[in-house]
Amino acid sequence: MSLASCTLCLAIAQVGQGLPAQRLAQPAATSLSDREIVESVGADTGGAAVRPLDPTEGDASTDQSEKGSVSSEAAKPIGTNYSGKLFLRQAKAIPWRLGGAATAITLTGIANWDWGSSPFHFHREGWFGKDTKSLGMDKLGHGYSAFVLTDFFTDGIDRASPGGQYRSYTAGLLAMGMMTYIEVFDGFSKDHGFSPEDLAVDAAGVAVSIVRRAVPGLRDKVDFRLLYLPDKDTFHSLRCLPRPSCNRGGVVTAHSPITDYSNQRYLLALKLAGFRTVKRTPLRLIEVQAGYYARGYTAEDQFRGEPLRRRIFFGLGLNVGELLFVHRRGWAGKAARSALEYLQVPYTAVYNQ
Repeated sequence: MSLASCTLCLAIAQVGQGLPAQRLAQPAATSLSDREIVESVGADTGGAAVRPLDPTEGDASTDQSEKGSVSSEAAKPIGTNYSGKLFLRQAKAIPWRLGGAATAITLTGIANWDWGSSPFHFHREGWFGKDTKSLGMDKLGHGYSAFVLTDFFTDGIDRASPGGQYRSYTAGLLAMGMMTYIEVFDGFSKDHGFSPEDLAVDAAGVAVSIVRRAVPGLRDKVDFRLLYLPDKDTFHSLRCLPRPSCNRGGVVTAHSPITDYSNQRYLLALKLAGFRTVKRTPLRLIEVQAGYYARGYTAEDQFRGEPLRRRIFFGLGLNVGELLFVHRRGWAGKAARSALEYLQVPYTAVYNQ
């Protein structure tokens, strides 16, 4: 089962956040210049050097007081160790993100994953072997979904309390809670079942998000992305939404993007723009990419006689964000640059497979 399409909406939701809005502090009008103030105060202090007043400093306390009560609560220090109180405080800071993610997952599960169609049961799905249902593509979908969810929650907590300590830990726990929720209800689906392998790759996706944020500069260098290449059947399947596929006489004629594994690729992109030595050279526009895809396992592929294929691929890509949105000016620029961390633009890279 792939969750990529469910988390595509979360990846898109990432794009609208950018940076917290900042109010530009205006210096108060005065009758004396900064130099005159310094000279006057210096005379009163016996000639000791006095630092000129920064006209923006007077608004610091005002800016802080203008933050919402949720933000101040989430930012309160609770010792040096991670605790349950800190987890709850940070989780309460993102009610809309939690509610939105839970709603999207629930509606998708009911519409596409047949939740409630079977008594609870376990199902050993395997990993990337030729005897598995999707040759591992569903596993990468789980890992990617957990990765995006963790980033989604981390950014929300950071917006509520910038610089909040341990925010990635809280986000990771919340993301794992959501993915476990999915897996438990999959246990009540006749087509799926509770899969321990899914939970394992969910944890791996969470770990990738946490490490990518924890290592200085790593987020500027490495992205985990989904590449989706729609075909004519994909557009035909849109008429069957919210069902996961079009079915004619018991034969699947087209998969919607929700379950269209055969048009998906997952990849890691190493962005040369993240390295100082090439930041100001044309090489900053280059990405080195590597990923995985599989083909030939769907009923349609088998009907056409396509063989099973599992491929690790490599390639060189164009850093579209660095090319078009380097300055991130305005909402649209920030939105596009953020989306490009999670989604690979089709036909902007050359691969060996």
